[in-house]
Amino acid sequence: MSFYAPLPTEHTDIRLLYITVPENDAAIPKVTMASVPLDSNPRYYALSYVWGLAWVDDGLEVNGTMTHCTASLNQVLRQYRSLIANIQGNDEDIPLWVDAICINQQDLKERSAQVQLMKKIYQQAEGVIAWIGPEYQLGLRCLKILATEISSRPTSSISLSWLRDLKVDFCGAHYEQDSPNSGSGNFFWDAVNQFLNSPYWARIWILQEMTLAKKLYFICGSHTIQDEEIMTVWTWIDNIPRELKRPPFIDSSIWACLIMRNSTWLYWGDLIRPLQIRKLWQHFHQNNLPEKMQDALFDYKVGGIRMMLDQYWLKSTDPKDKIYGLLGLVEADIVPDYSLGVRDVYINFVQYWISKERTLNFLGVSGIGLLESRVSEYDLPSWVPNFVNMSAKIGLSEDSYGADAGHIEDERIIRTDRSSLFISGLAVDEISETRKITSIHEFCTYAWDIAIEDDDVNKVAMYPTGISRLQALFRVTVGDIDIFNGERPRLSQPGTESFDRLLNAFMIFHTLRIGEAGPSPGRNSNLPYIDLLLGPGASELNRNSPPLGGSDMEEYQRKYFQSTENNWVFWTKEGYLGVSASVLRAGDSITVAFGYSIPLVLRKVESHFELVGHCFILGYMDGEALRFRRSRGFEIQEIEIR
Repeated sequence: MSFYAPLPTEHTDIRLLYITVPENDAAIPKVTMASVPLDSNPRYYALSYVWGLAWVDDGLEVNGTMTHCTASLNQVLRQYRSLIANIQGNDEDIPLWVDAICINQQDLKERSAQVQLMKKIYQQAEGVIAWIGPEYQLGLRCLKILATEISSRPTSSISLSWLRDLKVDFCGAHYEQDSPNSGSGNFFWDAVNQFLNSPYWARIWILQEMTLAKKLYFICGSHTIQDEEIMTVWTWIDNIPRELKRPPFIDSSIWACLIMRNSTWLYWGDLIRPLQIRKLWQHFHQNNLPEKMQDALFDYKVGGIRMMLDQYWLKSTDPKDKIYGLLGLVEADIVPDYSLGVRDVYINFVQYWISKERTLNFLGVSGIGLLESRVSEYDLPSWVPNFVNMSAKIGLSEDSYGADAGHIEDERIIRTDRSSLFISGLAVDEISETRKITSIHEFCTYAWDIAIEDDDVNKVAMYPTGISRLQALFRVTVGDIDIFNGERPRLSQPGTESFDRLLNAFMIFHTLRIGEAGPSPGRNSNLPYIDLLLGPGASELNRNSPPLGGSDMEEYQRKYFQSTENNWVFWTKEGYLGVSASVLRAGDSITVAFGYSIPLVLRKVESHFELVGHCFILGYMDGEALRFRRSRGFEIQEIEIR
């Protein structure tokens, strides 16, 4: 475009927009664009927003030249001067940095160079304006009201009586719901839910834009809220005790939304995740990270290249930004180059990973079985993460397992060319039967089918590790991890706490009354049926701790049901049971790869393999299969994956 003068290549210059006060609400935004050295510490604000699909022809005038811009940017520029006046308390003219205008998007060389400056651009800005959009302003105003009230009360108080005294009715039902998932029944909580579901939170770029900001302002229309205020509301909700009895003045649907923290309705995760990363980043780089936050730093992998794999679900307009959009938060020697194709960018990322990490953890988000379709335009090998159209990922943490335990570093082969990945490992089993679980009803029917031997209700079907098949199924569907404490039961006969968890899973199974009329869910009735879950003799165990109840039971059921739907359950030739999010076939090979702690599913294609995905198999996750085969003289294989 004619208003772009080349930026000096030897300096860290950027362009800034000086916005003219509009003559009226209908006036086309006018800006003067000028370049400045970033090293001169200029004052400016940086914009964070969703580009959107709607464009406005002649929606912006830059240095006297009319150009088009997105509708969302047009809205921001119309209001910018008044927004900054409200934030600063004066009408000082401070310029704005906007990626879509300040970077010549058609100049790939300039674009690559400017993306390398993004970290510095957002760090040095006076503040970051996070434009959510005017359609979310009621939700923002509700959060603002709640934040103000919560901040005025003792942090130790769990009383909720103040909610009924507010002018805004957060407690009552305003309409009748069509279904349990159709809303809270309250217009104001529904507005908060709409705010939480804004497309803004799914952008790849928001992580660094929000994390690096000195000050962060979320704006909807003419209303503003800061990140600390949002965290105040979330912390208050998160601290409501699950066992707290519902106050009579709060509608039951609203109460369910508040207590079920991770429910699909009023889901905070997409918003809170970047805010928590921002908080961790600030503490970490100020060298004052509290000890209680160390685990969170590890979980989010802040600052490390592994962080890039955990954001696979975030969206970007340009597929290359799935990598480049996180470079400001990662210590990685990856130089953005928009002249490369998507295939080369993704392969380069994997090769860099291998050179630095010497692990195969990137395979956790790779494989043809995770894709909605094979995108031929990118021509990606199956071992390269396809960040564009990945549809699912089974929630397995590499740190919880050790399928490759027992191999030594010298045995590990990890090398690539531009089409093949060569690894070392052992094929340990083969898939013999698969079944996709599409509903809870189907899961429970399947559970009843495998629980007994030869249709004899008094004969418990046993699993190769010595536990019952039914227990194996329940443990497989959650990756053998207690969904409350994150721990794995290592023994075939669980302790009291694990017993209670499994018993509650069993109660869920029979509450649904699938198959024959099962035992009642009461704790001490029909005890012989407990043998189906815990094995022969389990009914004689001494049980002292109470079962789960109330909201804990509801949360357990929700998480359990969530973990079963739309996954593939399979049996292996050796009689082991597994689960995967990938689309599997009978005959697929189960392989333990040295350098990856979770078994892989590989599919033979002529002289090589394709990666289908990874899987959980009860009895293979701690090196058992690898040790058994090596003790029988099986030799390590070099495996080629394309």
